[in-house]
Amino acid sequence: MDWDARINRAKKRGYFTETDRKRAARWTMCAVGEHRGEYERGSLSAPTDKSLTVLGIRFCDEVWRDNVSEARACWKKIQVRFRKVK
Repeated sequence: MDWDARINRAKKRGYFTETDRKRAARWTMCAVGEHRGEYERGSLSAPTDKSLTVLGIRFCDEVWRDNVSEARACWKKIQVRFRKVK
């Protein structure tokens, strides 16, 4: 299941699950990490693109706050940024 589906489930439910929170907190499983292999990796498998790093951190924060609409907005920005840096 990708983050698009997780966000849709959270919207219906009204919150993110503990599993969602754990996934959001790991670069390899977060909304940025879904694109593993599509970006140059730096330390701890984080992208070297600063914008992606900032967006990934923000996305995680929104998931932990159960702010589904802001998580969706941030996820969309991550998708746009990946199209630009590919």
